[in-house]
Amino acid sequence: MNNKIKIISIAILIITIIYIKIADASPIGAVVLLQGKIIDKQTGQPVGTSFRFTSESGKKNQSQSGATDGAFQVVLNSGENYYLALKEYLVIEPSAYFQIPSNPNYSEITQIIYVKRVTPGSEIFAFKAFEPNSKTLIDNAHQTLIEIKNFMGMNPNINLKLTISSGDSWFKGTTKKVEFVYKKGKTKTKTVKVSPQEMLTEFSKTRYEEILNHFAELSIPTGHTIFEEDKSFSGAKKKGKPAAVETPNVRISVYKIRDI
Repeated sequence: MNNKIKIISIAILIITIIYIKIADASPIGAVVLLQGKIIDKQTGQPVGTSFRFTSESGKKNQSQSGATDGAFQVVLNSGENYYLALKEYLVIEPSAYFQIPSNPNYSEITQIIYVKRVTPGSEIFAFKAFEPNSKTLIDNAHQTLIEIKNFMGMNPNINLKLTISSGDSWFKGTTKKVEFVYKKGKTKTKTVKVSPQEMLTEFSKTRYEEILNHFAELSIPTGHTIFEEDKSFSGAKKKGKPAAVETPNVRISVYKIRDI
């Protein structure tokens, strides 16, 4: 009987040891201490500001960097990816998208984060959102939209200006029928020419509406957003030759900073 008890006790001990080793090897619950300083890229001075890390699953971790030295510390989950957004500043280096490596144990990462202050007129995002002659948002633009969402979450008082380019596209001129009043209460229809530039202007506006639709899906504020057509690539449309396909066709800048 005693031998049976010993065997059972040994078996329980072995199972317990195996369970502990499996638990220790699992990355679930492991955390990373991300620490360092936030520095203004232009001035080299430390920045004290509020910031927030948002995981891809939507979990938020908000903190504050030191006003005198820019020092910060934040605890993040191992193996998760995060978007960083700051109050009144934009991340310059490294990317605002942080990929935290998986680690079965507690670990520490030191990182200097370089930022620039956001002011009226500042360009804050520039990216390729569309393929040439297309008004459908490409999949690769989604990550930038998430960065915009998190930036606006920390800066709800900022109004955006979206400058949309059609310099990567080209259309031939066409015609359309329009109705006009020629006498009181009487109308006629006539055919008018539509130039390639007019078509491209309308095309840019359609791209703008597409961006706003995705903003709405992500709950990005659009009430004070304004549109601007980028005409800087008009020469590229000659002979139907589009501009370089990797040229950003959406640029987002700060239109106004409201007091709220």
